Amino acid sequence: MPQKIDTYHKSLGWPGIGYSLVVSREGKVFYCGDIGTMRYHAGGNNPSTVGIVLTGDFTKFWPLPAQLAGTKRAIAFVRQLLGRNVPVKGHKELPEMATECPGNSWRSWKELLL
Repeated sequence: MPQKIDTYHKSLGWPGIGYSLVVSREGKVFYCGDIGTMRYHAGGNNPSTVGIVLTGDFTKFWPLPAQLAGTKRAIAFVRQLLGRNVPVKGHKELPEMATECPGNSWRSWKELLL
């Protein structure tokens, strides 16, 4: 799964996958890139953010419980590596990001990750 994202991002001219972590629908967490290295995932916000992507479309539905649990583990992992409590934001909450990601249901399930 991360390989498909990597191939797509390279087709855009990026150096590789734009996220540091990918969380599958089954809750498996893939570590794809050093969180200390800037990735290409959030436009002008890249230098100050760590990208965690959940596979799927959340415009109408929530992620599955296993995926939410995996995402919570991924966030805890990032916080442990950085040694601080970092905020959790969806793409659409970042400056200059004209996107609906992570979908219309985001505000309903975001709190479950904190």
